[in-house]
Amino acid sequence: MFKLPKSVVLEGRKYPTWTLSQRAREQLVNLQHVDAHIQEIHQRLGYYSGVRALCEQNLKAELHEYETGLKSRCYWQIVSRTWAEEQCIEPGICRLRSISSESRYRDGDRLVIYVKGCGAVGWGEVVLDTHSTQRLFAWRSPVSDLGHALTPKMLFRLGLRHPTRKSQQLADQSKVTALCEHLNSAARPDESSD
Repeated sequence: MFKLPKSVVLEGRKYPTWTLSQRAREQLVNLQHVDAHIQEIHQRLGYYSGVRALCEQNLKAELHEYETGLKSRCYWQIVSRTWAEEQCIEPGICRLRSISSESRYRDGDRLVIYVKGCGAVGWGEVVLDTHSTQRLFAWRSPVSDLGHALTPKMLFRLGLRHPTRKSQQLADQSKVTALCEHLNSAARPDESSD
């Protein structure tokens, strides 16, 4: 039960509590109950505001990880020997659909190009053509010829197995990084002697 104050001030006027009627005293108790409830709500609002800020911060961190994960996706892409020979001679940018009908590739995905019987012949990224909104494949590091491909035996030394499907995701980022570094060094062996 609330203890009544000695006096109450309403609209700038002070009233001694002992002069109030029983009904006015009841209303004063009701007013104290409501004030206590409002104070409790303010405390809860402060708590929930803090919890909300923490949840929002955690969500931002998760979204950042999600976006980073999207940008760092890497796939094996098996291509024909003919296509690889033509592209390794004159590397550049080509339409993605010339090597894959996969619609799951997104802007920023990394593709490691693999030729059966040869091995990994280079890597590149999926980019978006701003004029046509088509996805393109941009070589980042193709080998100079198929003789410089990373063979399945070399891939095994890196802890990787050659792909078994036309398009297959590589999950281990450390192995992907090592693979791309090896492909970078195998890309133009004659330039490294300069």
